[in-house]
Amino acid sequence: MNAFYSNQLSGKFALKDIVWAALEKIGSKNKNRDAIPENSVHQVELRLSGTVDGESFEQSLSSIVSIGSDLQKATSAIPDLPKLIALILAKLNRATRERLLQDIPNEFFENDHEIPNCSEVIVDQTERMLKKLRREKQIFVKGPVRCETRM
Repeated sequence: MNAFYSNQLSGKFALKDIVWAALEKIGSKNKNRDAIPENSVHQVELRLSGTVDGESFEQSLSSIVSIGSDLQKATSAIPDLPKLIALILAKLNRATRERLLQDIPNEFFENDHEIPNCSEVIVDQTERMLKKLRREKQIFVKGPVRCETRM
């Protein structure tokens, strides 16, 4: 094995783990999920062979890949946070706005990068306001990919 490779393999399991890790990365970069039709089933027979750091491996597998139905689902979200905070700050006079823009980051830093304590009443009022600002929208979701494999 080349001296460049610093980790010794501890048996065939490590070898196969490296192969699967490589295939996973290659597959995630090269697959086009949109090209696979929904509601389809595919029989896949593979025979992998090669080397890892000079050590040979072989693996055969049989798999059934099934693609589910595409669907729409509801999701909800609050408005863009920087724009929402800007809207609130715009309602303040300039001096107050500038002081808050300086004080809040300082208080956050002084509190170990945690939001400082605030009145629970104000927190509750803010939560109620955010619930009123939530909007629902429909999003498109590709059908799930299932794979039953025999090795």
